[in-house]
Parts: sequence; C-alpha cells; structure tokens
Amino acid sequence: MTTTKDEKTLRTYLLGDVTESQQEAVESWLMSDEDAYELILAAEDDLIDEAIAGTLKGQELARFRNHFLAAPERQRKFQFGSALHDHLFANPVAAPAAPSFGSLVAAFFRSRPAMGFAATALLLVILAGGTWAGFHVLTLQRQLDSATAQLQDEGRQREELLRQLAIAQASNLVSSTSSDGLLAFNLEPGLSRSADDIRKISIGANTKMVKFSLLLREDEYKTYRVVLLDDRDKVILTKDIAASSAADGKAVVVMVSSDQLDKGDYRFRLSGLSGTNPPENINSYSFRVIPQ
Repeated sequence: MTTTKDEKTLRTYLLGDVTESQQEAVESWLMSDEDAYELILAAEDDLIDEAIAGTLKGQELARFRNHFLAAPERQRKFQFGSALHDHLFANPVAAPAAPSFGSLVAAFFRSRPAMGFAATALLLVILAGGTWAGFHVLTLQRQLDSATAQLQDEGRQREELLRQLAIAQASNLVSSTSSDGLLAFNLEPGLSRSADDIRKISIGANTKMVKFSLLLREDEYKTYRVVLLDDRDKVILTKDIAASSAADGKAVVVMVSSDQLDKGDYRFRLSGLSGTNPPENINSYSFRVIPQ
C-alpha cells in the first residue's frame, strides 16, 4: 500500500492528470495515512495561490478550471482568496519594509470587522469539518482493515483447498472408463506441457469417447471456443461451447473421440467469444496420453 505521496503526485492528482491506477493508489493512501488530510489541503492551497498569482499556464490552468474547481469547497476557497488578493492590492498598506502575508491579512480584517467575524465562523466550520473528516477516515480505515482481513482469510481457505486438491491429484489421477466406453477427466488451467505434474491419461481399448471438463476460474462469457492441439500445435478439433455447472463451479465440457488421441502431449486452448469481437484468449489446459 502506498504510504507517502510527493508534492508532484498530489498536484497531478488534484488536477485530474493521473491514470485510474494512480488515482486508486492516492485515494488508498488518503485513507491509510493520518497526515494525508493536512498534506492534501496544503497542496490545494498551493494550487489556489498559483492560480491567483497567475503562474498557472496552459494545460495546468485548464485542468485547474475544469477539474480542480469542480468541487464546491475549492471554488469557495478560490473565490475568497481572489477577493482577498484584489482588496489587498487595491488598498496597499505603506510600510518601511515589505509586509508579510500575515500582516496583510490582519490589516484586511481590521478594516472589515464583519469579514473578520465571517472568517472566524468559517475557521470554526473548517475545524469542525476537519474533525468530522478525521473521524470519517478512521471509520473507513477500520472498514478497510476488516475487508483486508476477510480477503486474507478467504485467500488462506483457497490455498488450503488448492493444497488438498494437489494432494488428491499428486498421482496424476486418471478416471476409469465407464461401461458405455466414456472416459471422464477434469483439467485445471495453467499447466504447461513441460510441467512435471502434467495430467496423464490412459485410453483403453474399450474407450470410445473422452469427456474433458475444462475448469473455469471465472465464467465471464456466454460462449467459449475450444481448440485442441497436439505437440506440434496441429489443430485436432475446434468447438464453440457454453459453460456448464461443475462440482467446483463452472466448466467447459468438450467430448473428444478416442480415435483422435494417440500417445503424446496435447493442450486445449480456451478463448472467450463476445459478439463480433475477436476471440479473447483465456487459458490453456495440457495433458498427456500414455500407453495403457
């Protein structure tokens, strides 16, 4: 998780000149770092000062107007700063040395008591808002911690299930042939032909068809294209099939004649079909046919 953000990163974030992933990283940091609120306010003030002083140019000025000022609170801060700037330069205070910004602000409020009361009230509102924001951030942090712990627990459960599955399949489990000559076999995605634990099957003389269930990690397409290739990447068959329910979720089930499978290595290439778009490659499933 991101723990710090430099001035340049905060500046581009406030101007909306970041990618989606960069935006998510900054927002995660805002929820996790207790100093983030003060830093983001300081970055906002710097941008407002630059805009009032006329030093923002080109794309930065356009993003300041179109993105930064889209927030009502920032608009109010900018309008207040602009009014203060205009008044101070319209009514300069003579002094032997250049007055500090603080003395100019004090002089302004002395000449406008009503504005002083309004500024005090505004400060109280900002302080109250800051307190609320801090409480809200803490609440969000607790929720984030709870969600993270839940995800970690689910991850551990998934790892345990995968471990148990690996133990069950350590001997490269081969399904037996049923009385009607059908051999059923489940394939997990991701294994390559060179993997030591590639699935091995033995096709007996009585086997007429082999039923392969290609287990899906996620079912995101209405129809899938299955291509069976041999060890020379020669296409054995191609079929468009919809996913069906399996014991562990969803699977694409494809039937292959035993006559099409000789001794050697094979793999299924699975792609998702979506309208008129080209097939999107999803995963591959490798297996090896061995002598009985």
